[in-house]
Formats: sequence, C-alpha cells, structure tokens
Amino acid sequence: MDIQTRTPQASNFFSVRERCIGLLRIAFGVAWAVAACLKWQPAFINGFAATIKSAIDGQPHIVQVWLGFWLTMITVNPTLFAIVEASLETLLAVCFLLGVFTNVACIVGMILALGIWSIPEAFGGPYIAGQSTDIGTAFPYAILCALFLCANAGRYYGIDHLLAARLKRSSTNKEAHETKVEEKVPSFVGERRIHHR
Repeated sequence: MDIQTRTPQASNFFSVRERCIGLLRIAFGVAWAVAACLKWQPAFINGFAATIKSAIDGQPHIVQVWLGFWLTMITVNPTLFAIVEASLETLLAVCFLLGVFTNVACIVGMILALGIWSIPEAFGGPYIAGQSTDIGTAFPYAILCALFLCANAGRYYGIDHLLAARLKRSSTNKEAHETKVEEKVPSFVGERRIHHR
C-alpha cells in the first residue's frame, strides 16, 4: 500500500483544492463588499422600512404576519436597522477578504443571509406558477457560508492560518509549562485518600 505524506517543504504550499477554497472565499468577500457598498447608499438607508413594506404585497397570510411583525420592529428606528445591516455586511466582507475570524464570519453570515432572505426577500416569494423562477438571492449566501465553514476556508490565503499556528504554539507552551509545574509539586491528594481508608 502506497501512503502519501506531505514533506516539510510541501507543507508550506497549499494544494490546488486549498488554493481554490481560498480564492473562492476572497471572491465571496468581494461579493459581500459590493453588497455592503450598496447598503451604505442613502437611498437604501432612508428607504429600509419601505423595502420591508413592499415585500408584504401578494404574500400568503402567514408570511404577511411574519413581515408585519418585523415591520413593526423596524419602524421604531429604520435607520438603525439599515446601518446595522450595512455594518455587518462590511465586517463580513473584511473577514472573508482577509480570511480572519472566518468561522465566526460564516456563522454570522448564515444568520444575516437567512434574515435577509426571510424578511426583505420574503422567503423569495410570492411563489406564482409560471412567474417565480428562484428562491431569492440571499439563500445561496447562507449555503456558501455553511460550505466555507465546513471547509475551514480561513486557513487558505488568510490570516486564520497564521492565527491557528500561533495559538497552537501558545497552547503547546502552556501545556509544557503545566507539566513542569506538576512534576515539581508533589501530589499529597493521593496520600490523604490512602490514610482515610
């Protein structure tokens, strides 16, 4: 049986698959950056509540109730909700572009994408036979975030790769230090248990 292992020289370079994952993550960061730029436009910020309100038309009753609940929440301060969304998308763009805190960004991205899909996009509906052709644009973002999370995408062409190596070294040093301390300090706990029996 032929077992292939990476040599120390080859471990410094990423495989073709790893390179593709890293480059796709960066492209995904560009997509988030474009989305964030569009969200920072005054037209989006000033019309955020109107966007949610327009999504209610033609929806089934249960979706209208769902959107009505969110519209009530958003109308309290629509500018704040719009700025929070734009800020989150900006942070996600930075995280995916640089490959920093990518796992956290993937989780936040999934939640945000599902929120966008279920509120302003109204689950991609209304679904009308012969007219509806897709389920909305935000849902694939959630799937891509899940895939990048599973692929540990920040380790390739990203800062997460450097952070992981540094954290691994610090945890190894900490474990080595704890082992030395345990060797120097005698254990009296076991002796006490013997005397009590």
